[in-house]
Amino acid sequence: MTSPLRKLFGAAAAPTSANGDGTASPLRTPMQKGAGGAGWATADTAAALTPASAGGTRKRLAALSPLGASGLEAVTETEAKKQRALAPDETNGVAGANIASQAGICLPLASQAAAEEALSVPKDLRSAQEDARRANSKLPPYHAECFHYYTSGGGAQYSWPEWVKPEKLRDAQGRRPGEPNFSSDTLQVPSEKVQKDSGHGTPMLLQYWKLKTKHFDKVALFKVGKFYEIFYYDAFIAQRECNLKWMNSDKRPHVGFPEMAKHDYAKKLVGAGFKVVVVEQVERVAEKQAKEAVTRENNCVERAPCEVFTKGTLVEPGLLGSGSASYMVYLHFEEVVGGARPTELPFAAVLVDAATAQIYIGRIVDTPDRNALRTLMAQVQPSEVVYSTANLPSEVLGLLRRLPCRPQLSPFQPGCVMAARDRLAKYRTSRRDKFPESVEAVLQNESAMLAGAGVLDYLESVLLGQRVAPFATWDVLDAVCSSSQVSGTANSGKRMILDATALAALEVLETLEGNYKGSILEFLDHTTMPIGFRLFKQWLCAPLYEAAEIRERQDVVEFFLQRIDLMQQLRAGLKKVPVDLERATSRVWGFALQAERHAVMYEDVTAKRLGDFISLLRAYEQCLHLLRASLPEGIQLPQRLLRITRTKSSGGCLPELQPVISHLSGSVISVTNPKTGKAKFSPAKGADARYDNFCQRIDAVVASLEADLQGIKGMFPQVQLCFVHRPPGFRYEIECDDGALPQAFMTQVDVTSKQRAGKLRFQTQRIKQLLAELDML
Repeated sequence: MTSPLRKLFGAAAAPTSANGDGTASPLRTPMQKGAGGAGWATADTAAALTPASAGGTRKRLAALSPLGASGLEAVTETEAKKQRALAPDETNGVAGANIASQAGICLPLASQAAAEEALSVPKDLRSAQEDARRANSKLPPYHAECFHYYTSGGGAQYSWPEWVKPEKLRDAQGRRPGEPNFSSDTLQVPSEKVQKDSGHGTPMLLQYWKLKTKHFDKVALFKVGKFYEIFYYDAFIAQRECNLKWMNSDKRPHVGFPEMAKHDYAKKLVGAGFKVVVVEQVERVAEKQAKEAVTRENNCVERAPCEVFTKGTLVEPGLLGSGSASYMVYLHFEEVVGGARPTELPFAAVLVDAATAQIYIGRIVDTPDRNALRTLMAQVQPSEVVYSTANLPSEVLGLLRRLPCRPQLSPFQPGCVMAARDRLAKYRTSRRDKFPESVEAVLQNESAMLAGAGVLDYLESVLLGQRVAPFATWDVLDAVCSSSQVSGTANSGKRMILDATALAALEVLETLEGNYKGSILEFLDHTTMPIGFRLFKQWLCAPLYEAAEIRERQDVVEFFLQRIDLMQQLRAGLKKVPVDLERATSRVWGFALQAERHAVMYEDVTAKRLGDFISLLRAYEQCLHLLRASLPEGIQLPQRLLRITRTKSSGGCLPELQPVISHLSGSVISVTNPKTGKAKFSPAKGADARYDNFCQRIDAVVASLEADLQGIKGMFPQVQLCFVHRPPGFRYEIECDDGALPQAFMTQVDVTSKQRAGKLRFQTQRIKQLLAELDML
């Protein structure tokens, strides 16, 4: 029976000869006698594991080849030419192994079964996905799905470059899927010349493959004009998950959608378990034209990755969905993989809520049954788990793949101890606030230090290094979950431990059937705001342990039970707050990201973000007014309620927000659009000197454009002339009737378009120069 690997690789299978019974059998060398073929595979399959050089292989195989030395020499020369033409970047070891394949030689493998298991893909998509999620799977889920589409018909229907075909695909270090330390997020791509010669190296596709060398395991949304285009394996995934239409005119797998639907389709892809990278235009047309004038080459507009979406690092409101916390967990294990099993198995864990810029770190001492790890996973229900590929025990990987919450698993290559120490040192100096003492105590441990630095590096890799890390609030792990094994924290012992078994048996977060409805959390949840739900869920998973703190909470509960009208007034007022205060505050802090993204935006992003900022200020002001009206100064409050509802000057812990809100609100003005009725926000004059300077320069350019139009009107007073705009490509085109202007004048201008209604549009050289100046502002 033909193995799945040989079905997949087709021509790479070993040559056969007729047996005595008329059946075909692979050609064997004398070295295989008595071995029964166990542990052997064809040379092309062994190429990734055989470090032989081409020269050494030729000498050794000449004596073994059934073709003889002369026959082998002819095959060698033919195969060498193919290798140089198709894959000049391949190593000599791979080339030598391919020569052996042509000569009918079989080379030994450490385990043929392991290679077949790693690369064979079921025809059924669901089976391929389930196989990739198994504890012993060697093939990453993204690769399993890609290979499924290729082997189930996509490979024959479309044109594919050699370097992404299943039998040729390698990571940046030349490793094949299933090999130790295979990097699923990188791709080995040949030189630009080979890409162009293959027919898959247009100027835009060169940018695409450059991106894929570092983001192969992510669905790439590639900005082209006002659309996002998706190619090759990603196109199959996006077409199935988003029901997009195929571009039938393209010989490559290709789908796309309009730019305004980015978050809708990205949400579907992330919800299905895929990572997404958004590639934006980072060069303006004027900049491109200036570059072409220098290089004398027709260049493609520069593009670069500007956003990465994973299940555990979402920050945009349109992608987050529910108000529940979406945690990314980073794990670093201290134990030596493959070593003796001690009774204590310590590991470091870091929780990141990217939407609220909160980071929690701790070191946990686990037991061989992994109860502490299972408890951590049950309490926080992470959306994504990031782990070091170098030290993750195999049974832990199996445990993570079997979690009911189905987190996205992200292998990551961390730095060494010295690099981690330097990374944290630089981070400390860049922060406005110091780490809390409790966090510093945890970071004294080497594994916690590696985990903390690893989290910062991972945030950088998903392009959130400047969005989350600079203003993140750090705390110890015990602040959000309970475990008797968490050490080195000031809060140890203040919370009751509900381990994974207790949470499941008591149906705290979900029922035994895995449903939220019917759980204790669903029954007890009467919160009115998302921030309240997230806090209540933490309290329920880690109840208070000390009697004094429990009594403080009970006093507040009794206070409101005796004042039902007051409680209903507060609930009704809080329900009217239009935003998630915690997430919106973090998002406003990250608005400066626009400068780091470098993406070219043709809409007025500043006005939209100022509108979001004003909405947040109004929401805070609304809450302050509600507290003042419901809990006036003269009322006697329980101690805990007094702390959280009064400002510092009145004995509480709230900051004095009202003066700050008033000042910032006065720095922004709004103008209502008479056509749409929507308000457009902008900084008030004098609020920002730099903004005022740019506005003056823009007004000067616009005035020059109007003056140029008036000059042409003066030359031809009988012709109706006006500016028209077609964003983003064309602005300030002069429109007139076709044939209304003299031919001598028309030869001096650039005709940009002709309309069906008998209209003609053009730009003068002066207008084009002013537009280039305007684009740079």
